[in-house]
Amino acid sequence: MRVRAARVGEARFDNVSGSVDAEVESDDIGVDSVSGDIRVAGRLGGRVRIDTVSGDADLELGPVGSLTLSSVSGDLGVAAGLAPGGSLRADSVSGGIRVALPADASARIEVETFSGGISSPVGEVKTEKYGPGKSLQARLGQGDGLVKLESFSGNVRISVGAK
Repeated sequence: MRVRAARVGEARFDNVSGSVDAEVESDDIGVDSVSGDIRVAGRLGGRVRIDTVSGDADLELGPVGSLTLSSVSGDLGVAAGLAPGGSLRADSVSGGIRVALPADASARIEVETFSGGISSPVGEVKTEKYGPGKSLQARLGQGDGLVKLESFSGNVRISVGAK
């Protein structure tokens, strides 16, 4: 499914096995997919929610107020800024998570994995003393927003200022 929309108040896409490719300007957008890949690009000022079971999701967005991504086994990739006080939350069971933030991002960063790795240019990765698990906490700028990433066995990679 390929969608291009100039300006809509709210957009919602539900998909079972095909891909979703959307370029939109919208206040709110939601995409649910079972096995198809998701690609969303555009300027989304409000809430963005992406749920996938086994497909990958790739997002290229302007500043967002609230971005929530969830995956069972698909990889999650997002390049986005945060609106003042905005949040970006992503969780995955076995898929990887990649987040690219702009150089001027202002956010607290919290990352946790059970058996996956963590790569970030900011903060220090800490390994649990007893048992598996890694975590990272860091701050960019004034720390106005929140970036919270959780993965059970997938790797988490953060980049800042990269295009």
